[in-house]
Amino acid sequence: SAEKGHATAMWFLGSLYQNEQKNFAKAEEWYLKAAEKGHATAMWLLGSLYQNEQKNFAKAEEWYINSAEKGDAIAMLLLGRLCQVEYKDLVKAEGWYLKAAEKDDLNAMFHLGWLYCNEHKNLQKAEEWYLKAAEKGDSASMHNLGFLYKDEYKDLIKAEEWYIKAVENGALNAMRSLGFLYKDEYKDLIKAEEWFIKAAEEGDTTAMLNLGFLYKDELNDLAKSEEWYIKAAENGDTSAMLILGFLYKDEHKDLVKAEEWFLKTVEENSASGMYSLALLNRYEYKNQRKALEWCEMASVLGNNSALSGMGWLLFELKENKEKALKSSAKAFEADSGNSYFSQSYARVLLWHNRIDEALEVAQPLFQNQKYQEEFRDDFVLFLSLLIAKNQAQALYNLFTSPQGIEQEFKDRFKPIWYAILKKLDHPDFLRMGDELSQTVEEVLAKADQLAIDYK
Repeated sequence: SAEKGHATAMWFLGSLYQNEQKNFAKAEEWYLKAAEKGHATAMWLLGSLYQNEQKNFAKAEEWYINSAEKGDAIAMLLLGRLCQVEYKDLVKAEGWYLKAAEKDDLNAMFHLGWLYCNEHKNLQKAEEWYLKAAEKGDSASMHNLGFLYKDEYKDLIKAEEWYIKAVENGALNAMRSLGFLYKDEYKDLIKAEEWFIKAAEEGDTTAMLNLGFLYKDELNDLAKSEEWYIKAAENGDTSAMLILGFLYKDEHKDLVKAEEWFLKTVEENSASGMYSLALLNRYEYKNQRKALEWCEMASVLGNNSALSGMGWLLFELKENKEKALKSSAKAFEADSGNSYFSQSYARVLLWHNRIDEALEVAQPLFQNQKYQEEFRDDFVLFLSLLIAKNQAQALYNLFTSPQGIEQEFKDRFKPIWYAILKKLDHPDFLRMGDELSQTVEEVLAKADQLAIDYK
């Protein structure tokens, strides 16, 4: 039929080439033949091909308009999406959605609701368009009405009603929304569990993952939690794989299984999984070299924790100080408010004898008592490195400053304090009790070694 010039057969053949054989050149050829015969569907299919496969938005727009001028509502909808997503022209997008909606296109009504809600912040108009589509049976609009009533109007009863209607009309992801509604708003864990299970049974991976959270954090059933995490992981959810890795590491103390799950995330190209393997090797297997390898892999994918970790590990290995500086600086620049990144960068700066910069970077750490206690060994090492770099006077000034007095640095880091006093030949050193003598000498010996290792 296509060879005989039947336009419908031509666009059908084009669709076959596009979707089944992925032969886009042939698809274009047959769509063009059908379009030249005035076939409106072939025109917008051609436009879609130009937009999605060739990224030629001008040609896509041209063919969408040709189809829209023949009254095709789908072409109008696609023009709206092109203007909204690619051109960021919300006025034109709205205009095309309105034209499609006038032809009773439910998707256009849905997109108008979304546009008014999320871009124009006109909740009344958003509600109006979602309602129009919902009244005609559009389950996605019913679902979004649930979100609108829950998040914007704070009307949980109406939200629940619309979520249920959405489920009844085939929006299976609304089951998950009901799970969240009962868990987070009504605090009804039984009903939350019920709806999450219904969603999970329909293959909703996010619901499976949240069942894992529910059983672990709320219902204290680790076995069931693990079961649902595994189901989510088997459905390809890398977050679930990562969680299982930590579950086996921290709860079951099974490092082999933990590593297996982390490795599964790596198969999905997960930078977080790679960094988790770096931590596993560093802290559990005590294999700094392997940890460094995983950090390098994760950093290539833009994981800032891995970048900072590279700086830290290179510092510990006492090698490649330039690479340590570059990686820790990059992580710090990405998130200067991260205490871990600050500590890593400040430490490497001291290694490079850039003392003033190190002290500036570390300033927030001196004010963060929670960090100092949580990572006490790391913080003490940093203070010891400052002694090694002949910064006893700077430390004395810190410990005796209003900030240092308020945070009770002298008492909380007493061996460091007396080591500072001894370095300065300060008379208050004589007040040190005999019980601290050995510890202070160990601090000074450590500082001497640091001075050699990081000169």
